[in-house]
Amino acid sequence: MKFRTSLLLFSAQIFLTLNAISQTTNITLNILGSDTVYLEVFTEAYVEQGFNAYSNTGTNITHQVTVTNDIDTTKLGTYLVIYSITDSFGFRYTKGRKIIVQDTKKPIIKTISGRDTIEHQIGTPFDVSMYLIVEDNYWGINASELVRTGNINVNQQGLYTLRYNVTDGSGNAATEFFVQVFVRDIIPPVIVLNGSPEVMVDVFGAFNDPGVTATDNFTLNLIIINDRAQILNTNKLGTYTITYTAIDAAGNRSSVQRKVMVVDRESPTIYLQGPNPFRMDINDDYDTIDPGVKAIDNYWWEDSIIITIDKSQLNISEVGTYYVYYSATDKSGNISNFIYRKVDVTFPLSLNEKASNIEESLSTYPNPSSGQVNIESKSIISGITVFDLSGKLIKTVLPINTNAIITIEKNGLYVLLIETAKGVYTERVSIQH
Repeated sequence: MKFRTSLLLFSAQIFLTLNAISQTTNITLNILGSDTVYLEVFTEAYVEQGFNAYSNTGTNITHQVTVTNDIDTTKLGTYLVIYSITDSFGFRYTKGRKIIVQDTKKPIIKTISGRDTIEHQIGTPFDVSMYLIVEDNYWGINASELVRTGNINVNQQGLYTLRYNVTDGSGNAATEFFVQVFVRDIIPPVIVLNGSPEVMVDVFGAFNDPGVTATDNFTLNLIIINDRAQILNTNKLGTYTITYTAIDAAGNRSSVQRKVMVVDRESPTIYLQGPNPFRMDINDDYDTIDPGVKAIDNYWWEDSIIITIDKSQLNISEVGTYYVYYSATDKSGNISNFIYRKVDVTFPLSLNEKASNIEESLSTYPNPSSGQVNIESKSIISGITVFDLSGKLIKTVLPINTNAIITIEKNGLYVLLIETAKGVYTERVSIQH
């Protein structure tokens, strides 16, 4: 009887203890919002929707809740947010929220060029990766993974319509992409210059164009054109650029250029005017009595030619024989050969001597002329040279007489260079047929 009474008392104590623990540890832990949250990979961040906790007496103990998670929004997968709280007796209460990082965006198919029509070289394999790319927000998709609908014949020129699609690793199918492929020859000809890329041509001369060589992968008879006729002017100094273009049957074209420099490399021709030798009185000013020279150039006008006179050997204050040298320089920098005049410095002559030293008379008629010009001189004419105003030699006559007849066939202005026993003289004549 005594043992039974003790057992009853022990059981009562256990009941009272468990009841006390229950009253102390009855914690309520709540998760606010959805138990499952979906996030788009890379673009959405996890935002906590909230939670709370209360003791068995209704006291808010939310601040005692510990929250942990391993969410990575850059990787697809399922993650957990764990909420936990531990009471004073060491009992732990936990709840969880499921976070699913997902990919719902479709891949995008597009052309590399940005155009819906692409051109493909006829006769070559068709590699879609040369023309199309696939953009996806998560998966790396190669163009070779594209599924094609439609056929293409790379050996037959024509326009082909192809359709492409692909599904990414998340199961998202792209919007079907249509592309038109124009199979034709798209490779331009190869064109190279014959000869040098830079050529010099003398003004008024002919340009012998070395031309070009052109080949093509598809067309045998290429069209080759150039703009030489519109660009080049060999009658005018300057640098000209000629463009040569080769065009194949498909309209593909390639061009090269040649630089043509029209230059003046010809020196002026210079002649003495008046007598040579030339007599002058001692102490006279040579500059005021110098008969001068005549210069003719192949390109530049006479008034633009610079005459250089070297009188360094002339001593006008002492009787003797001296030499004065002349040269001509044109605007291109070409310098003529030097010529010289023999100058005899003497004491003043008598009136009779002066009269005999006066320059011989020379008659040229008619001027203007209809083509025939008569030349008469008091001394032997040893040679007559005819130039046009550009300096071009027209003809040479050697009459060896005191008179001569020159016939000029074309209208224009001409310069006659007349050589006599007493000097060289120039005359301008006008021919008007």
